[in-house]
Formats: sequence, C-alpha cells, structure tokens
Amino acid sequence: MARVGVHYGAASDRSGGAGAASSTLDQLATLIDWAPVEARLKDVYAAAKGEPAWPPLSLFKALLIAVWHDLKAESYAGALVLAHHHPAYTAGSKHGWSTAMRKEINAIFDEANVWPHAVLSAHAHYYQRFTRTRGDKQIPYLIAGNGGHGLGKLTTKKSGALRVPNEIEAAAAGADRAVLENYDDQHYGYLRIVVDASQLRIQYHPASDGAGAKPPDDIVIVDLARHRLA
Repeated sequence: MARVGVHYGAASDRSGGAGAASSTLDQLATLIDWAPVEARLKDVYAAAKGEPAWPPLSLFKALLIAVWHDLKAESYAGALVLAHHHPAYTAGSKHGWSTAMRKEINAIFDEANVWPHAVLSAHAHYYQRFTRTRGDKQIPYLIAGNGGHGLGKLTTKKSGALRVPNEIEAAAAGADRAVLENYDDQHYGYLRIVVDASQLRIQYHPASDGAGAKPPDDIVIVDLARHRLA
C-alpha cells in the first residue's frame, strides 16, 4: 500500500551566534507552536542508565525533517494529505475561511515545490468539497466539521438553494480557481479515506445512513501520478 505523508513544519534547536544565517527550518519554527507537542512528549523518558538522552522534542523534530525530505524526494510516489483546523474555502458563509492561512501554506508548498493531493479541514459544522485548480494540478479541499456538534446551515428561505457546481473563486493573479462540488448541511457525517499505489479515494458518509449502508453520498478520486481528479 502506498504511504500517506502528512506535512508538518520543523526546526533545528541550534542557537547560532551573532550574525548567524537563519535556515529554512529555523524560519518554519515561527509558524509552529511547539508547546503542545512538547507537552505530549514530556512523559517520554530514557532509561536511567547510560548516556544522557536527547530531548524528546529534538528527536521528534528530526523525525519530521526526515519525513519532509522523503516527501521531496523524486522517488516518493505516495499520497500527501494536508490537514488543518480552519478551512481554506467555504461556500454559503465565510465561517472560518482563512485567506491568511492559505497564503502562508501556499508559500511553504511553492518554496518546497511539493503540493498535497488533498486538503482536509473542519471548524465549520457541515460538509463541503471543493476542487482547486493550480496549474495542471487539481486538489480537492474538504470540510468535514459535521461530526456531531451542531450543524451549520448554509441556506435560508431568502437565499434559496445553494447550487453546485459553484465557482466561489475565479482564477486571477495570486488566486486559483476554486469550485464547490458538493455539500451537506443536513446530516452529521464522516470521511473514509482509501489509498492504493495509484489513487487516493475520499468518501463522505452521512451518519444517518446507518452502519448497514456502504455506498458513499459523495466521493472524490485523485490520480496520484497525474495529481488530477480521476
């Protein structure tokens, strides 16, 4: 089975002297709040005997650096999925739509020349799926925030139905075309992700279908080699 890569920022713990050049990893350190990660790792202890151990956070960052370099390697053929809390796009409302976050993430992937095959988010309490077209790439963006805490409604009696497909952002200087492909603001639901050597498949299942219903209500398939929807 193909591996799924998850991107994180990482930075070295070196403290350079006066005038020391800042590395890319040092710059990425400013984008990450490491305190929650360090809190999770605080109970990891080395054996009482032997040489003093490296700090767990330093080892964790080293592992992330190795993963990132592996993702950049030309030989990597797996699926890269980026997950973050606030959505990059929303339709019907601007709830949680963070253009500043999207701009920062774009800069990171542009610099690394590595783009995800799919982007997952939550925060907004409904399901939405978008297709972002960037050059010759098509990247699905999914909001799955309807896991069980208060559904957000996307339409009102005055606004009428939200039709799909619906272009919410046109291609322009500094912006990519983004199209709303499907949504659900009536049910709680969940995603099922299936990956093999050639495809990434993301399925949306409303919880109301029950455990016996297998067909998804929505599905998107990404061709990993072509970085386009299948």
